[in-house]
Amino acid sequence: MKTLKLFKILSLATVLLVAYSCKKKEGCTDPAADNYDFDAEKDDGSCTYTNTNGNGSGSVYTLSDITTNTVLTATNIEVCSDVYVSAGLTIPAGAVVSFCADASIIVTSSGYLKADGTSADPIVFKGKTSTKGFWDGIRIESNNPNNIFDYVTIRDAGGYWYFDDAGVFVSNTAMLNITNTVIDNCLDEGLFFDNDGIVGNFANNVFSNCVTGLSLPSKMLGSIDSNSDYNYNSTNANDFIEARASTIGVNTTWPKTNTPILNQGTELDAGLTITAGSVILNDQNKGFTVNSGGYFNCVGTATEPIQIKGRYSTSAYWRGILIASNNPNNVIKYTTVSDGGSYWYFDYAGIDLKGGRLDLDYSTISNSNSYGVYVDNNSTLYTGGVGQSTVAGVETTNTFINNGTGPNANCTNGCKVYFEP
Repeated sequence: MKTLKLFKILSLATVLLVAYSCKKKEGCTDPAADNYDFDAEKDDGSCTYTNTNGNGSGSVYTLSDITTNTVLTATNIEVCSDVYVSAGLTIPAGAVVSFCADASIIVTSSGYLKADGTSADPIVFKGKTSTKGFWDGIRIESNNPNNIFDYVTIRDAGGYWYFDDAGVFVSNTAMLNITNTVIDNCLDEGLFFDNDGIVGNFANNVFSNCVTGLSLPSKMLGSIDSNSDYNYNSTNANDFIEARASTIGVNTTWPKTNTPILNQGTELDAGLTITAGSVILNDQNKGFTVNSGGYFNCVGTATEPIQIKGRYSTSAYWRGILIASNNPNNVIKYTTVSDGGSYWYFDYAGIDLKGGRLDLDYSTISNSNSYGVYVDNNSTLYTGGVGQSTVAGVETTNTFINNGTGPNANCTNGCKVYFEP
């Protein structure tokens, strides 16, 4: 009996020893705190800081309105109100800016915000509580080229309708350079450019856990890059870049992006080139109108075709592509065009030529309301470099599937191509 009792005692001691050895040491894990514990593995909320009015890496500095050019040295910064930046404000590399509920930074027309971190010492703007929309966000109203975010993380923002519920809002005529930056956990958009905002340097950014990562007018899409991640790890239905309705007035190339572009209506008074491999969604009753001064160049490859389709795969979901330009750069090649033809002015067709010309090769037109392609008597449709007048000629390189299935279908002969007499 004594042996058994001794065995039980030793076993219990062993269990307690193992449990104790597996328990993480608690303490202050913030290197910027006065009582930072190098050996601590779990933060216990005991960190303390000395307020030295913004001087020194261990300080807690409460940010207030900026009226003269200010270069902070504090790396622990608190924002608990609406802070107006009317002069230059520079945030140091490695700083953490913590926001109280409903707080914000507004960079007025005379100010700028320079947050220039490094890969080793990024700058963080975050809510004191990690909740979407906990703080209002950052609004940029100046076109100063010193509005810079580089190696920055912004999260938990977007709580204000005036900022469009975005983490970062760039207003009309304002400018932002944004590179190597993460925008995460926002209530709605991560980054919103107003209709006449200015996209400066833009590269290698990540948008994650927002309803929509990036929202901007379609005319600005040529300023974004193909290396950014526009909806990292997203499983929501808004997995796209929101390209709001606008008119393109200078020749523009849309890059191939890792999430689709949602076109909400684009008019072309200049050229638009869509990069091979792109996926373009179109919102309901929206589409592309190529005016006489524009062109639509959509050239994929056999291995990287371009997809242009409705946001939802429904016949006649979006307007389609109307081409009223005779520019020889109007080319659709290795491209699928699906779900178009919702608009009578586009003759309910997926592609409508109205006094225009188009080279169409190695492409598939499908699920249109009425005809796949409608060619009026002032237009020319080329296939294989030859002007066509018969469906058979167009079909030598192109495919037509399931057209004429919409509510306004009024077509015959497979609803493929109509040549107006």
